[in-house]
Amino acid sequence: MYTLFPLLVALTLWAYWRMIVGRRTQMLALILFVSLLGLFYTHYMALPLLTSLALFHLLFVPKNRRWFTVSLIVGLSGLLFLPWLQVAWQALGVVSSEGARNFFANSPLSLLNNVLTQFSNGSVALLVIFGWYSLRHRSRSTLLIVVLTLGTFALVILLNQRFQFISIARYLSAVWPLLALVVGLGVAHMQRDHLRPALL
Repeated sequence: MYTLFPLLVALTLWAYWRMIVGRRTQMLALILFVSLLGLFYTHYMALPLLTSLALFHLLFVPKNRRWFTVSLIVGLSGLLFLPWLQVAWQALGVVSSEGARNFFANSPLSLLNNVLTQFSNGSVALLVIFGWYSLRHRSRSTLLIVVLTLGTFALVILLNQRFQFISIARYLSAVWPLLALVVGLGVAHMQRDHLRPALL
């Protein structure tokens, strides 16, 4: 599950981005649909990421034919999750009522630190450097990454403050592909500025 989770996130983001800026195909639409449905049914913690993606889609994507096509795909995959929604709500109630989970639940700062430390293999400073360069050049792709990363973190922190159930950072493995994109954009922008990211 924890291997499939980030894979499906990466696949969903790739298919979504291609659908809104690239050449749309039926195969691409099918990949987006299947990866979204897989995310819904693989891990409940995909919901904060998908909520952030929905906000980006509503606020920042031009309302044209591509927008309606993607909205239809997302809506269909969400409809197929509805039969499981009651089970998901019951699971949240069970998890949030466990005293041990409440005791070991991470604070927002600790949760953020654990995720960044695990992703960067203990080199958060390097991650910050790449992050700085990835944000220097403004583009729609940068906006997507910023909205999804900050939105997902914010929603997870709000959920954890309310239900006190996240005691392990791997619940946030959905943000790993986003952090990988931050590093990738940082590398690309450093090369564009004639720096040598390979040294880092």
